[in-house]
Amino acid sequence: MNGKAVHLLSAYATKARLVLMQAGVDGKSNEIKAISELLSCLDLTGAVVTIDAIGCQKTIAEQIIQAKADTVLALKNDHPQLCDDVRLRLDTEADKGSLEVHETVDKDHGRLEIRRYSLSRDIAWLLQKPGWRGLQAVGRVESIRLIGDKTTTERRYYLTSLTGLSRFAETVRGQHAILFAGRQLPAFGNGGQGRGCRQTRIVQFPLFLRHRNIQRYFASIGQLIAVMLQHDRTDFSPKLR
Repeated sequence: MNGKAVHLLSAYATKARLVLMQAGVDGKSNEIKAISELLSCLDLTGAVVTIDAIGCQKTIAEQIIQAKADTVLALKNDHPQLCDDVRLRLDTEADKGSLEVHETVDKDHGRLEIRRYSLSRDIAWLLQKPGWRGLQAVGRVESIRLIGDKTTTERRYYLTSLTGLSRFAETVRGQHAILFAGRQLPAFGNGGQGRGCRQTRIVQFPLFLRHRNIQRYFASIGQLIAVMLQHDRTDFSPKLR
């Protein structure tokens, strides 16, 4: 046994809830190349492409813009100076109350989650801007979760070519709307606009089989089952007499 789990990169249509394409990769070091190859196989015209931090790369951003699509790229410590600059700027503006905020509230099974979306189009101060093709704004999402008497707060930051707060909020919300095996998975989509949203989800299945092809077959089956369950409207909840 090789002791490694397969990574499966999927192009996922959000509204249709369909997997459009899949590509298996041997490890995270090959994911950037796989993302680029997957994007090149799709017609992205008019779409909004959202990808987690692994896909927050200048080459990926340029490829998406050249394909006449928009970008919403999750920003984390893969770019430490850029991430620190964006975080400091947006947190400072938010504390001053100078950013417009779009707020959503979700309740489910004793959990309350408040999300506050904000977007800053004033990025002349950002020294790294010329290196990011199509960059028009930086965004922040603050998530406050209340479960019982426990409260947690998480902030996420984004680079985007979008300039509208409502579309940014809808796109990011769609990115995190679908859970697989308890994990939130990255995505790319069209932000709820007419074309039918495409989303990319990088999934690591805990499959420790001898042959890589068998791992990928089982991973594909897992994705298929997930899609079928999402389409199934059968109510399995217990009925009271």
